[in-house]
Amino acid sequence: MLLLRNTNYTLLLICHLMTDQKNIVNTVRQKLTSLSDPKTKKSAERFFKEPILVYGVKSAIVQKLAKDTWKQIKDLDKKTIF
Repeated sequence: MLLLRNTNYTLLLICHLMTDQKNIVNTVRQKLTSLSDPKTKKSAERFFKEPILVYGVKSAIVQKLAKDTWKQIKDLDKKTIF
């Protein structure tokens, strides 16, 4: 279980082990989409001159997600992940 806290809200995200190795990247993308905040997304889009893909997730939350995901995939090779 991964507890993510933010000044605007408290979010509880239950991270399950990724049993289907083919969908690791898609699973991370889905988690980022579910964690998106419209206010953060709008702020990030204003920062760049050119259009970019912004999920709207604060960096602290992304770091928690990355840390948790890394624990699950660190022993896998790149071919399995991608």
